[in-house]
Amino acid sequence: MGRIVFDANVVIALFDSKNIHHEEAVRIYLASTSSSIHLSALTYAEILTHPAGSNKLGDFVSNLASGGFEVEQISQELSIEIAKVRHTTRLKMPDACVLALAKSLDSELITADRQLAEKAKQLKVKTRLLGSS
Repeated sequence: MGRIVFDANVVIALFDSKNIHHEEAVRIYLASTSSSIHLSALTYAEILTHPAGSNKLGDFVSNLASGGFEVEQISQELSIEIAKVRHTTRLKMPDACVLALAKSLDSELITADRQLAEKAKQLKVKTRLLGSS
């Protein structure tokens, strides 16, 4: 079983039928049944922001849990990796977190962020960019 890391924009697209990347995100999610899907704790907080403001937080959290998303805590070791990635790439903290997680899990990173995808490839992290096909 492989591992994949979803960036926040992929999860948002997955749950928003009006998002330009919705259909592609759904296809990737449905094709990942033999993989484990990981989110950094910071990504998780990021995607919960909108539901928290619209009284849909409980439902959204339940949907993520039942959808098999695994939230990875930011351990001391991962914090060190995040710092290295952020220093090397100059990415913003949320992007550095998701890239460091993918790197530490030796997993594929899926994102709609072109800059993040380019930095991930520079660090030799397998990456799939939504909207690039």
